[in-house]
Amino acid sequence: MRTNSISIHAPAVTPTALTNTIAGTFLSDLKALFDILVVWQKRDMERRHLAALSGAQLRDAGLVRSDLATEIKKPVWTA
Repeated sequence: MRTNSISIHAPAVTPTALTNTIAGTFLSDLKALFDILVVWQKRDMERRHLAALSGAQLRDAGLVRSDLATEIKKPVWTA
């Protein structure tokens, strides 16, 4: 009697490959966090600059301070 058998071989995961995968994931997560922090810093700087504009500068830009109040008060994680 003949039996058919199916053999499935998973690729071997070496300690080095596993370490590289973990390190790669960590580094990509770290870069994503860094990118978010850069965006937040940019928003903070822009809002501080808006808050520091004089009345004349605001008028030149076609803005009034009451228009900016909401934007200036937003936390950095809010676009």
